[in-house]
Amino acid sequence: MVNLFVRGLSGLSKLSYVVGYSRLAKAGVLAILAIAIASVVVNRSARSEDLTIYPLPAAHLRATVADRYVRTTGSILINGAYQVQTKLIGVIESSLRFIPFLPTDSPEPVILLDENLPVAGDDKTPVTLVGKFLRGDDALPDYYLKVSDPPSLAPYDMLGWVSVILLGLALVGGVITWLVRRVDYAIPIPFTAVANAEMQEAGAKKLGIPPLLFWFGSLGAAYGDVVLREVPVSFRAIPAEAKLAPARERDVWSVTIHRARVVTLTTIATSFGALPAIRLEFEDERGITRDGLIAGNSRNVVDSILNVLRFVGQ
Repeated sequence: MVNLFVRGLSGLSKLSYVVGYSRLAKAGVLAILAIAIASVVVNRSARSEDLTIYPLPAAHLRATVADRYVRTTGSILINGAYQVQTKLIGVIESSLRFIPFLPTDSPEPVILLDENLPVAGDDKTPVTLVGKFLRGDDALPDYYLKVSDPPSLAPYDMLGWVSVILLGLALVGGVITWLVRRVDYAIPIPFTAVANAEMQEAGAKKLGIPPLLFWFGSLGAAYGDVVLREVPVSFRAIPAEAKLAPARERDVWSVTIHRARVVTLTTIATSFGALPAIRLEFEDERGITRDGLIAGNSRNVVDSILNVLRFVGQ
């Protein structure tokens, strides 16, 4: 169980590192934020619309329910149907069919758009219609009824929850990434697992002996402040300074420790399990204060590095 927990923390730090320094991951996070914000806007827009179904008022008051949903009962005067030619976006011509509708409580007919209409037996058969009472323009009637039910808010409610969850995940992910970055992508093991560090070391050796040392942290301004995580390194020291370099290609980069200011022993989660480590605050060759972490595959190795660092720059 402890081993699984340690590897979970190591995976979390690796994921945070990828999100923090991968352009593709950053683009994905920005896309999630954009989708979440768009979902919030769409949800608020849908909820701002009045979806109440009003009774259709008398002819002289019908303008008061423009762009709202109404209900009316009456007869469809199918013999009075007529066509209207209009232009869509000012270019494409479109033909719309309108039909008069005579409400039972009014002598003034209502114009219906011939869409979603029920099949009427004759002009005297009463039907009840629900639709949106719209304003017309150009060649269209001044007002007409488009038969349709108000949209259900259930999809918009779901969209709202999705947006909240996405924003929450983005916020939590951002906080976790910031916190993991603060510890140089080397998450310390809680006290419940520290007692198992020696067992983790033995298990790591049996599974495939890891490199002796790892570096977690920035390479400094000389290398564009690139941050590395769990990179195998070599360690060399003279009284004036100590140097960390890649274990194989030593000339690619180096981290110079001119003087260790603060040194803390800890145990961190790595892909090899829980390993002992030294968290450093140090001065580099330019006198700039930096921080980083050196992990080792055994406590003896870490203790040796610690003893050497005490004399560097003294």
